[in-house]
Amino acid sequence: MNSSTLDDDEPVDDEPAGEAIDLFPAGGQAILGNAAVQVAQTIGQQAAELLLVEDVSAKLDAALRERLAAACFGTTAALTVCGDLATEWAIAAARIHGGPKYKVITFVGDYHGQSLAARAAAGDPQQQQDLGPLMAGFVHCPAGDAAAVAEAIDDQTAAILVQPLQTHDGLQSLPAEFLATLRQLADEHQLLLIFDETQLPIGVSGRFHYAAADEVVPDALVLAAGLAVGLPLGAVLLGQSLAASLENHPGLQTDPVSPLVAAAALATLQAIDDQSLLQDAQRRGDLWLQQLAGLQEDFEFVREVRGRGLLVAMELDVEAAEVQAQLRSHNVRVGTAGTHTLRLQPPLTISDEQLQRSVESLKLVFQTIEREPAIG
Repeated sequence: MNSSTLDDDEPVDDEPAGEAIDLFPAGGQAILGNAAVQVAQTIGQQAAELLLVEDVSAKLDAALRERLAAACFGTTAALTVCGDLATEWAIAAARIHGGPKYKVITFVGDYHGQSLAARAAAGDPQQQQDLGPLMAGFVHCPAGDAAAVAEAIDDQTAAILVQPLQTHDGLQSLPAEFLATLRQLADEHQLLLIFDETQLPIGVSGRFHYAAADEVVPDALVLAAGLAVGLPLGAVLLGQSLAASLENHPGLQTDPVSPLVAAAALATLQAIDDQSLLQDAQRRGDLWLQQLAGLQEDFEFVREVRGRGLLVAMELDVEAAEVQAQLRSHNVRVGTAGTHTLRLQPPLTISDEQLQRSVESLKLVFQTIEREPAIG
């Protein structure tokens, strides 16, 4: 079975029988597909050997930190048991590094997780509803407004925390020029620049992390989705100067992650390298994006098609949930990002043929919508 599909004997909800193409497997966590054989075997072997032994945990934990740092700009990585805690760790690191400065500039439309600090960081009243007094120190600026950021910086500002791609607001990618300006402002005022990519699975953009293509290097990068193909894991990758300033600080100590999770993450990273999946994601993504852009030319209600690698957003003039439901009848599963945006994010292992079939299925659904415009 191809790991990006589901066979007849694996029904999901009320989908029709037959091979299903999953363009949003496990909410984007299953970056190697729904049946990542190499990783599954590694998990089984580790579970059969040892689950929780301190010495084994420490060795695998250290190996994973080193492997993650080597894959990116970082010199080391802090590991946590989930993305929310990784974001919390990064916020704590910003305050400790900047002390006594404590303010963190964030952006309207960003999503940083479900913890109280993450909700306070988000400039979204819905995420903060009925929570009472929120954690102080977060200053919310309009996304993409460099002048507002410059004006918000004062002598109590410690860091800038930003999602390079706003995952909960229509998959809007911030311009590379804006990220470069944030880097410049951070350097000028001696602030930390933190990229939160916890909601962006590694590799899907065709680079190890999404903002790598923008060629702006943050001081810290927060990752989670896809690191261990759905098992709970978060990571904060640190640049050299930040890592040195935080070394052995008692407020930032973390326990080694489970050997099971660490083994799964190491196997995931190895599979990406062994199968050249980053290069394939870029090549396949470029071709797929061209094919999807053709649908924008054919159907007036397709407002925009944008993406990077195998991460694509389709902005529509009709309800995304309705399109999502109709696609399920064609054995194609997709995600949504807001009320009018489809989130297409297949696993790195998807084939060219399956991507072509996904375009054909989208076209059939769009033709149905064109004949019945009332669903919008």
